[in-house]
Amino acid sequence: MFFPIFIIIISAFSFTPPASESKTGQNQNFTSTDKNNIKSVNIYKSGFELSDPVILFNSGEQLILSFDDLDDQLKNYKYSIQHCDANWQVSDLNYTEYIDGFPQDQISDYSFSSNTTTPYIHYELVFPTNYLKLRKSGNYLIKVFEDDENEIAFTRKFKLLDPKVKIEGEVRPPVSMQSKESKQEIGFKIILGNLYIPNPETSVKVVIQQNHGTQQIIKDIRIVRNQGSILDYYFNNKSIFSGGNEFRFVNIKSLKYKAENVNNIEYLRDGFHVVMQKDYIRSHKNYVFENDINGKKLIKTEDADNSATEADYAWVHFTLQPDLSIMQKDIFINGEITEGLAPDLSKMNYNPQTNLFEGRLFLKQGYYDYQYITSDALSFGDNMLNTEGSHYETNNEYSIFVYYREAGTFYDQLIGYGTILGPTK
Repeated sequence: MFFPIFIIIISAFSFTPPASESKTGQNQNFTSTDKNNIKSVNIYKSGFELSDPVILFNSGEQLILSFDDLDDQLKNYKYSIQHCDANWQVSDLNYTEYIDGFPQDQISDYSFSSNTTTPYIHYELVFPTNYLKLRKSGNYLIKVFEDDENEIAFTRKFKLLDPKVKIEGEVRPPVSMQSKESKQEIGFKIILGNLYIPNPETSVKVVIQQNHGTQQIIKDIRIVRNQGSILDYYFNNKSIFSGGNEFRFVNIKSLKYKAENVNNIEYLRDGFHVVMQKDYIRSHKNYVFENDINGKKLIKTEDADNSATEADYAWVHFTLQPDLSIMQKDIFINGEITEGLAPDLSKMNYNPQTNLFEGRLFLKQGYYDYQYITSDALSFGDNMLNTEGSHYETNNEYSIFVYYREAGTFYDQLIGYGTILGPTK
């Protein structure tokens, strides 16, 4: 039986660079709300669909940017690229200093959907190209638009790495006994080797993000010991994260059979509807290991051969059984599953008739991780305490980015990048 779900109204909001910790759980790999017709945006290193969007400087490596437009008219999409500093503010570089070629170009690779109940046009860009090459390492913002660059369809972030240092680190229990059961501390060192950096306390910046930016981000981390060729950040009292919990998942790679956690699949007048099994609060439960993809999404259909143009769309319906601790809170769905959406679209609404929080998302066939969070905590790490709980044992992925502003220059180089999985069991 299909249960009706409240319709959630989308509200637009303006561009604001992300803070170090997000209270609403918006993914840190984008900066603005996507237009309503834009769906299923992906940006990743070519050949590694679940990777961070990071490529090596002067290596020939490329990124793939793909998206669907649910409007029925072909559009002349263009893109431009903006260099940013370590805090994602626009850098003080002229575009001729970081781009070799034209400041913008067209997205000319497109395909129409085939045999889907929801028609769409799939666009894809492989870049950098021969006509637009990047000359500086660091943070970059790619903007996609039609004719007017001020009328942005969407933006996404990526990074260009010039590896000059090595990173060694681990996920370890915090020193505080009160935090040992629920938090994780990232202890790490930056190995400079033959690279000489004067005054690293002011010229080096480190950013750590948990699970590809779908959860916590910590920056402004101070060096504990400067050993010349080694910058030691162990026990810095800053790089401490809530462990959280393993992600829940949606598997709609097929709309012909019910995968795990799917209660019902129906086709109605407005398309496919997938009703998930009811979710429950996990904050008071013991930790249980689950394989997940750390908040990411994977577009994939098992009902056809070409996932880019033959994967269909469906309304996926979520319900959460509340307890007294969250009855007066705003509940949101979090993870890449909501990337690019206005916050209201990922918000759950309480239905007094069913005594459930209810919500729905319009998703392309694939596999999605998600969690429930609230928006009332002081930091994003605490936003899941009442819904998901937090455990030291949770298997998280941490990305460490090392930026360096050389004396006499006006931009932040990205000179180090590493990932840490943990904790070690």
